Amino acid sequence: MKHNWCLLLLFFGLSTDLGAQSLDFTPEIFEKWINLRAGNGKKPVYWYCYGELYSYPEGKLVARVQGLDQIIEYVLKGNTLQTYVTQGSGSRLLRIGPNASGKVKKVGKNLIFSFPAFMNFQTAKGKYEAYENFDFFLNENAGRLDQKYQLTWWRYGEIPAFLGGGRSVMQLVCYRVNDFADLPDPLRAYIENKAPMWKLPPRNMQEVDVLQKE
Repeated sequence: MKHNWCLLLLFFGLSTDLGAQSLDFTPEIFEKWINLRAGNGKKPVYWYCYGELYSYPEGKLVARVQGLDQIIEYVLKGNTLQTYVTQGSGSRLLRIGPNASGKVKKVGKNLIFSFPAFMNFQTAKGKYEAYENFDFFLNENAGRLDQKYQLTWWRYGEIPAFLGGGRSVMQLVCYRVNDFADLPDPLRAYIENKAPMWKLPPRNMQEVDVLQKE
């Protein structure tokens, strides 16, 4: 038996009210977002990600990817969530923001926090262009931690030079763990042996300032 599938998409104008699906960033929702993203502040949490990097438009598998997601600075201004990203150090220190593209939606009983990022700026190594999208899923009724906090991450941009360069698409799926010991063995061993600064976040902003000056 042959089955035909059809996906119906309805596109609304920018002024259309989408009702209960789209929510404002109230202080209560902002608190849920911070608890999802960074925990309760008493100890660090880790977002473990894994997926694939493909060449574009050929769709050739270039590499399998795993790692930890970095954290970004978030500020609530009224009902708008602003984001700031600081990259590099010393003379290459670059601060990006504020970006107010963050949205929150309610789908069923779950909250979805979406952050599209359109990057187009100059760096010490030349012009940087990329598109990324982060969708964080909060399922407050889940019994397991990896089901309660999840993330999908898409990126369109350049393949790293050591992998040959060219355009690429990367897709990652991620979940949160509350202890470093709960990360998969290969990634945990790599961090301990080759990237120890990823094991714990900076203790305070003074330590961040020192690292950024190096």
